[in-house]
Amino acid sequence: MTRMTRGRVLFWSVILSIACPAIFILVWSGPPELWIVGTALVLGFWALSASFALALLVGFALGRRWLWCLAALPLPLTALLAFLNLGLTWRAGQVAGDYIHFLAKYPHYRSEISALPSGEPRLLVDNWGGVLIVSHGLVYDESDEIAKPDAERTEAWKKRASRTEAECVYGSTPIGGHFYLVGLNC
Repeated sequence: MTRMTRGRVLFWSVILSIACPAIFILVWSGPPELWIVGTALVLGFWALSASFALALLVGFALGRRWLWCLAALPLPLTALLAFLNLGLTWRAGQVAGDYIHFLAKYPHYRSEISALPSGEPRLLVDNWGGVLIVSHGLVYDESDEIAKPDAERTEAWKKRASRTEAECVYGSTPIGGHFYLVGLNC
């Protein structure tokens, strides 16, 4: 093996230690059909490739090739950290994917909001989808009443919300500029 070839052999370990989390996040930014299959495929590929890199690492250690051990280490290490903290990994992937989804559609949201009547605080709901009757999405609420408990919301807001899926919101996370990530159960 030439020196150039040997140097390239384990770049895949470093590349996959970055690419697997990035692809996991991108899967979450897509449609619900992609979440169901894509997350399992990415996690499975991540685990298998990390196992392969770990086997190589052990072989390199037995052969006392310490530099190659260091080159193989990033992938098993990132996979171990991700799988030991699977709940955090899962939620972080969802949240990052939601932000990417929001940023990609932001110009579309701004044009939809500007088309709404301006006589009263504007309210826009975009249901991104989910599984069965539980989904999540985005709400633009100029009055910011979506963040208040139901008992504190005005009757005018409840009337506006009854014409949208905003009446089905069961949690909201403000993301700035009157936009909220929400859970929907309708």
